Amino acid sequence: AVATFMAVPYFLCGCGRRPSEEFECGDDEGQVRGTGSIKKVDSNLVSELHKAREKVTDPTPNLKKAQEFLRLTSCVDEEGQWRGLFSTSIYAMSDVGGIGIELYFRLLRVLGIAFTFMAILTQPITFFSWNGNFVPDTGTVLSKITIGNLGRVAHGGVPQENRLVVIGCQAEDIKVFTKIFGYLDALSVVVFFCMVGYFRFKVVPTEARKDIEDNLTVADFSLEVEGLPRFISDQATYASKLKEHFLKRMEAAREHDNKGFLTALPHEELDPPRVVEVALTRDYGKKLGMIKHRAKLNRLKEIAEQKDDEKAAKKLEKQIEKATKRLGKKASGDELELPVVRAHVIVGTIKDAKLLQVHYRFANFGILRCCQKRAQRFGDEGKERPIRVQRAPEPSNIIAENQDVPKIERRVRRAVMSLLWLAAVAISAGLIYVTSSRARASNSAASMVLGSPTCDSGSFPAPDVPECNVLNMTAITNEVGRSLTGADRDCFCTSKGYAGVLQEAELRDDICRDWVTNAVKGVAIGVLSSVIVVSLNAVFRQIIILFAEWERPLSVSYLESSKMVKVFGSQFINTALILLAINYNGAAIFNGDYSDFERGWYAIVGAAMVTNMLINCLCGSFAYLGAAALQMVMRCCCRRRIKHQEELLDLYTNAPFDISSRYAAVLMTCYCTAVYSAGMPIILVFAAVFMFITYWCDKALLLWASSRPPFYDISMPKKASTILLFAVPLHLIFALGMYSHLCTFPSEPLGGTLASVSSSYTASAGSGGVTVAGQTDFIQRVTLESTWVLFILLILC
Repeated sequence: AVATFMAVPYFLCGCGRRPSEEFECGDDEGQVRGTGSIKKVDSNLVSELHKAREKVTDPTPNLKKAQEFLRLTSCVDEEGQWRGLFSTSIYAMSDVGGIGIELYFRLLRVLGIAFTFMAILTQPITFFSWNGNFVPDTGTVLSKITIGNLGRVAHGGVPQENRLVVIGCQAEDIKVFTKIFGYLDALSVVVFFCMVGYFRFKVVPTEARKDIEDNLTVADFSLEVEGLPRFISDQATYASKLKEHFLKRMEAAREHDNKGFLTALPHEELDPPRVVEVALTRDYGKKLGMIKHRAKLNRLKEIAEQKDDEKAAKKLEKQIEKATKRLGKKASGDELELPVVRAHVIVGTIKDAKLLQVHYRFANFGILRCCQKRAQRFGDEGKERPIRVQRAPEPSNIIAENQDVPKIERRVRRAVMSLLWLAAVAISAGLIYVTSSRARASNSAASMVLGSPTCDSGSFPAPDVPECNVLNMTAITNEVGRSLTGADRDCFCTSKGYAGVLQEAELRDDICRDWVTNAVKGVAIGVLSSVIVVSLNAVFRQIIILFAEWERPLSVSYLESSKMVKVFGSQFINTALILLAINYNGAAIFNGDYSDFERGWYAIVGAAMVTNMLINCLCGSFAYLGAAALQMVMRCCCRRRIKHQEELLDLYTNAPFDISSRYAAVLMTCYCTAVYSAGMPIILVFAAVFMFITYWCDKALLLWASSRPPFYDISMPKKASTILLFAVPLHLIFALGMYSHLCTFPSEPLGGTLASVSSSYTASAGSGGVTVAGQTDFIQRVTLESTWVLFILLILC
């Protein structure tokens, strides 16, 4: 029932089919026929959009024109009407922003369903953990739903690894449950891997192929050529010689096709090879970006003059003069003599475009490009250079002002930005480290011991924190506790637990009053630390976006993909890894409280991580909704005070749909869930809810509160789904560590053949005269009933 409740809403608007229609397009020399849906935008809307954004001759604010402009720049349908949230099929999202937008929402749906089933499989772990009392009581309820709370503390000399799980009047050895829980976690991992793998290796390639076959765009006939020589002997005839080169290459490619080289494409009688156009991108010395910047300054100057703001107008005039001087220093003279950076070639048929891509398929690899045949290279005779040919991006996906940036400069910029990104991550991590360390110092879970080497050997409290044996203190009455002072009284109150202290008036108001005050402060600092983590992620996300834009990428898809990876990396480090590092003790550089997944680790790290994920689940999409609502309020409040039509058009332009940050948030959520969900299965519920909320909020924002995005290709969903596959082995590694702890998650050794292998390995290691304690411990931990399946899955990965 829960799975149905979570999964069905994803399909409310996802069962529609792609619209199909016959199309026929051609010219005097040739034509292409087929059936499919033509990716198009109403020509009337496009022309009206261009007219509305041209230089405003009448600066008087016109609200009606601004509202029309809002509709034209938003994701309306072919008739200019707003799209419905539920009536818009998930497949129709490709009409809004290309196949990349459609696959983004389909990925959200896949992940939402996957996490829903994973949560259903593993929530018995949460239920039985909630009924335990094993985790140190640090005042947060969230630590009680981790596996650190599984079972009830054993008394009377009974080893803690033999403690019982009590439900109502029934009790059972904890090892009976840990074996089953290990199998459930392994099954949930298989579900995630199968669904993400199916999306990556089936859905993405299939939909990309269908999009190319069914939707006819100029990119289907276009090729992007990289690696061209900057100069040839007759630079003025560069385009004609390149055209002649590709005509010869098409003839050669067709000969290979006639021999059965490419059987996947339909064979048919074609007209002679034809190159419709060769567009050369020349090195203007980055003048394109400067011209765009100067045009923006001129526009701002006109607005300032209309508002009679002389001070701002003079300041902008100086900036325009500086921009004009910089432009004057750039490349000038005959355009035909300028060096060539790259070229875009438009051929006559889709088949020729595909054949050329196959013909140059090995050129996508740098090493193989060095071995390119001489006939495939281009340049003056004897000076030919290997070239790379690939499908050109959609016109709306091209960043025009970056096209004249040389490849070497883009690589240098990318390297510099990578270093700055590492510096920004280090600064962010340092701030989070300081904040989290303060929260750690306010909590003494590591000092709460049980007197068992198995349970306490991995805890390393600070030297100035006295050890507190909780079992010894449970036998002390309130009268004796009243006589205790200092650390002994704090230990007595700790043994009672927060719930016990708050429920008993004598403890709450008298004996443990100071302890309660300090405990509340500690919980508040912990929550504040989680809020700071989320806030810093948002701040540094904007900084990282600026870094990615400074790299001067050639396409919007590449820009968004770069931002996605950088934002995801920084957020994952800040949210998951820093918290793990500051609490780890070992490797000679970490001085935390825990060297293993002790029960106290779940009280500190586990509770903090669950809090982080809960805040992330609720705040991400709602922050975007709040920004959209604020934009609407600004239109109502500020439109009457605006004095220039350009400013009014800016006010009535929706914010762009930031797909890179959304992908990064999805990846960060999945990876944090992968790292911690084995010990905190409730995070799977938060992840499922996050995907559900993100799906519907992002769909509403895209359709109603975002400007029309460019037509994204499959690069981002392909890269994102590939990254998600690596979350599986990451989860298995952490699950092996959590499910093999002899005290927190005790389990019987595996019987049968694997047990014999483990025993023989231990015996041979012991008789070899060398210290192999670490290796022996590893073998013992991965051959438990709760971990052997996980270990096999890790090997298969």
